[in-house]
Amino acid sequence: MSPEVSLAELFRTEAREQIAKLSDGLVSLEEPTTPAALEELMRAAHSLKGAARIVGHEQMVRVAHELEECFVAAQAGTIRLTAGRVDMLLLGVDALTSLAAIEPGGEVDEAVANMADEVVAALRETARGAGSVARASGRVPLQRAVASAGRLVPHASQGGTDNTERLLTLAGEALVASRGVLAQVGSDAAVRRAERELERCIGEMRSVFAGLLVSEEAQRAIAAVELASAASTQRRRERVVAIEGAGQRVTDVITQLYERVLDARMRPFGEGVAGMPRMLRDTARELGRDARLVLVGEGTPVDREVLRRIEAPLGHLVRNAVDHGIEAPAIRAAQGRPSSGTVRLEARHGGGRLLVTVEDDGRGIDLEAVRARVVRRGLTDAHAAADMSEQELFHFLFLPGFTLRDEVTAISGRGVGLDAVQTAVREIGGDVRVSAPATGGTRFELQLPLTLSVVWALVVEIGGESFAIPLARVHRVLRVDRAEIASVEGREHFTLDDRPVGLVLGHQLLGMPARDQEDAAAVVVVGEPEWALGIVVDRLIGEQELVLRGLDARLGKVQDVGGAALLADGSPTLVLDVDDLQRTATMLAAGGRLDAVGPGASGRAAARKRVLVVDDSLTVRELERKMIEGQGYAVDVAVDGMDAWNALRAGAYDLVVTDVDMPRMDGIELVTRIKGDATLRAVPVMIVSYKDRDEDRRRGLDAGADFYLTKGSFYDETMLRAIEDFIGMPT
Repeated sequence: MSPEVSLAELFRTEAREQIAKLSDGLVSLEEPTTPAALEELMRAAHSLKGAARIVGHEQMVRVAHELEECFVAAQAGTIRLTAGRVDMLLLGVDALTSLAAIEPGGEVDEAVANMADEVVAALRETARGAGSVARASGRVPLQRAVASAGRLVPHASQGGTDNTERLLTLAGEALVASRGVLAQVGSDAAVRRAERELERCIGEMRSVFAGLLVSEEAQRAIAAVELASAASTQRRRERVVAIEGAGQRVTDVITQLYERVLDARMRPFGEGVAGMPRMLRDTARELGRDARLVLVGEGTPVDREVLRRIEAPLGHLVRNAVDHGIEAPAIRAAQGRPSSGTVRLEARHGGGRLLVTVEDDGRGIDLEAVRARVVRRGLTDAHAAADMSEQELFHFLFLPGFTLRDEVTAISGRGVGLDAVQTAVREIGGDVRVSAPATGGTRFELQLPLTLSVVWALVVEIGGESFAIPLARVHRVLRVDRAEIASVEGREHFTLDDRPVGLVLGHQLLGMPARDQEDAAAVVVVGEPEWALGIVVDRLIGEQELVLRGLDARLGKVQDVGGAALLADGSPTLVLDVDDLQRTATMLAAGGRLDAVGPGASGRAAARKRVLVVDDSLTVRELERKMIEGQGYAVDVAVDGMDAWNALRAGAYDLVVTDVDMPRMDGIELVTRIKGDATLRAVPVMIVSYKDRDEDRRRGLDAGADFYLTKGSFYDETMLRAIEDFIGMPT
């Protein structure tokens, strides 16, 4: 690395530190300002100006200088740093943040240069005492100019991060492999059994020969066999001890290597949430609230990737705390509480997890409002809602589109919020829990993995293949006697901790071949206790520490799969996506397509042939269903091509009857997909459409449809005869 590049790197490091001081210091100025606080801000601006001048970053020199002048004026009492003037100073800090990403001495985009000029001019007016009035009307355009210019600034390469990522992956794999070697050395029970069997056979041979007249030569031969066997056993045991010792030393070294590389990836929690105090302040200002952010555990080490992935969810929770929790100052004062609310953001390690808490001291969650909204949206009836516990009601807050606001604002009311938080957290193997502290307010706790590279998982066998389920999402593992399984409206469940838990066969979820079922089913219960799902597996293999690998990007999102890994024996396995599995199970249950698990299930076969009816018209869909069911066939329905495609991948059908014009995926695309899939192309497809022109018929048949029928033929026997021709009688 050249001296110039090294100097630039040093400058960027210092710039980040000084800009963070400026941002944090300005946010805290809205509390009683002290001369020491102003001195610290002035010193930060002055240091940044000097550093920028050394590396030739003139745009930053100009902005930092004007900030320094503002702080000097405030120290002298020439201006008072009102909230409006602090807004303008924070815009100056935003401009510095954007400019700091530009290579010193590099070419500056015209828009960025113009932004810097505008910021410098605005700060000069602020230093003269005119900023809170003269520039108030122009603040919004200036905010837009700063934000727009920031998007034009090129950011530094992430090569170093990528190298650390690769090193961590390799170190993690070496760690898992070394532990696998030790496990193999230690699991020599079969060898020990063979040795004991050999000793037994030799003993029996000696006993037999003892009652016979044998030569001394034979006796010496038997004694030699005994000695050789004992010597071989002793050498093997010594060898095992030596290998175990060497393996343990290798594992210790690799463990240290892994921990050192992991340390290189770790960042203080405070580094990832440095912008939260500013964001909370801006949100509170916009809503007319008074609030402050208390950070606890800023030095807690967090995996860099985890920190990056939780930044947006934490930002939403902090804004949510101000918007939905912290009341207006007048309301708080009338209740005898401090007019300024508090949002506490804390990070700590516990139980092998990273625990991040966002808690406010506001009004808390109105449970009756949640109850009423749940009923109004038709999610349950009033009687059931009245019996729901606090935790059961809290679960509805995470549903897509769920909001307690009747009006839409720039911050809330769109119903896009906590569901996105939960999705983002679960994507990295974490979970979100909400509670109402006894002291008031609302608390959200994020339980997160310490690192994304290695995960503890439960390995199971389904359909002859091994699959891994992250232990963080496993609630319970147990065996359920089939006599304990009950069925209500075609949905089977068993009782766990006085709650019904739905059951689904793992092989049906994953499209794997079914196996004969034993009297007691091995069940893995995943999810939260209130919304748990029991997955029946063929065999429980055990817990393993796995190094996660993402699937090839060209595969896109593979349904029910979250990644891949190598087991301790070197064989590959897929890591299952629990949220996807729950969605697949819900879809199967809604369509009445769940295979039976309970008593007699192992000997039951599908008694009737199955037909999938696909139409976006409820009337047509029901007419077709009743006609086909009336002939004795089993019928499932789908509301469009996408719903049908998901159903086809989850269950087996003898025939598909589909419309053409439908939302999300039309009938032609559905036919094309079916006939292009090696496992589905043999399924006959009948198109039933109002379109009766020759070109419409050719389009459907060219896509691969086996039969094209117009809806005018509903009321004759044409459709039913065609179904019987394709798949035969119902049973």
